[in-house]
Amino acid sequence: MQLALDVRLVNSGNATALAAIENKGTLSKKIDYAALVISPVGMDIGEVVARLKHCNNEASPVNLSAEPAFTVLTYLPKPDVPLYCEGELSIVPVTFFYKEQKQIGDEKLSSRISIDVNAFRHPANPNPAFEVRFVVYGGGRTRETLDLLQR
Repeated sequence: MQLALDVRLVNSGNATALAAIENKGTLSKKIDYAALVISPVGMDIGEVVARLKHCNNEASPVNLSAEPAFTVLTYLPKPDVPLYCEGELSIVPVTFFYKEQKQIGDEKLSSRISIDVNAFRHPANPNPAFEVRFVVYGGGRTRETLDLLQR
């Protein structure tokens, strides 16, 4: 499976992200969950996950700082509605991929997602740049790709 993400600022309060999944294989793939994870540029992914879990009222059963970087995203909360946290973090589910599609065959699917830029106004973080990760879970594996959102 190949992922693509293109994030664009529409105006000072809104952005959109075009997320795409392409399955070039002959076997269909099931997507269990897909979301955009938005965080300040340079924030450690373990901290991102831990803070999002806290905002979602989830206890962290493991020490995320001790986990290998490529496994940390598996511990993300998986809400079905957008979760905005502390004015600088967010998970925006992309339900089109995991609720409307039973399987992704030999095809390319895409979905454009609206991002409320005004939700990212943390006084301690004047940096106008955010990392937007497109994270996909399926078949026991996690895949991701990243783009930049510049306010």
